[in-house]
Formats: sequence, C-alpha cells, structure tokens
Amino acid sequence: MNELTIYLKRSFNKRVLLDTGIVIDFLAGEPKAKSFFEEHVFSGQLTPAISSQTVSELFMATRNKKEETELDQWLSKVFERVDVTYDIAKNAGLIKRSNGVRVGDIFIAATAITLGIPLVTTTPEAYRRVDVKTFRPYA
Repeated sequence: MNELTIYLKRSFNKRVLLDTGIVIDFLAGEPKAKSFFEEHVFSGQLTPAISSQTVSELFMATRNKKEETELDQWLSKVFERVDVTYDIAKNAGLIKRSNGVRVGDIFIAATAITLGIPLVTTTPEAYRRVDVKTFRPYA
C-alpha cells in the first residue's frame, strides 16, 4: 500500500493539489496516470485542486483555440482551480528567498502550503527543500 492510499484511509480531508506533471501525463495518455485518475480522481476518492501555475503551464502547450476551449472546459469539470492570493504569493516569495526552488515549483508548493493540503507530484525531489507534504502517485 503506498503513502497516498494510507493518507486517504487516515485523513478526513481528501483535498489534494495535483502538480502539472500528473495532469500532462494523463492528457498524453500515460497508462499509470490514467489509472491514477480513474482510481482516485474520477472515483471521488480525492478532491483534486490545481494551482494557477499549473493552469498557466497547461495552456502553454495548447496549439489553437479549439484546444484552449477543450482544456478550459475539462479543467473546470475535474479540478478546483486555485487562484494566486496574497498569501500564496507571500509564501512563494518566502520559499524562493530561503530555497533554490524553481519559480514555477514555488508557486505550486506555496499553494499547497497555504491551503494546508498535500501535493501529489511525479517529482517530489523538486520539493525536498520545501516544507510541504508530497505523495508520488506512481513510479
């Protein structure tokens, strides 16, 4: 049993922040990501949120208006989208000041920290210098 499954069994709050990589893997048809989404997201086991940083990174990959519209509709159906608030921006600045974490990652980490929820990421090592609970959904 992996750490995420244990967390889900012990925690009342099922809200988690998903990192960009997991969403990209799912949209690219990666089998492990699809399995994760079917088992945890679409089943209702998790209440998934994404940061404004993830939204930005996903829209960078769209190629035309049709893809933009489809992505926007899908994100609205599947995720709670979390806008950057003053507290998230402040936490991001403090994280960047004290750690050498990549700018995109600091906003994602700051979002999870500010909301008090774990971060589900395929790259937990990117967040090892940040005080945020991370789960790797698949290897």
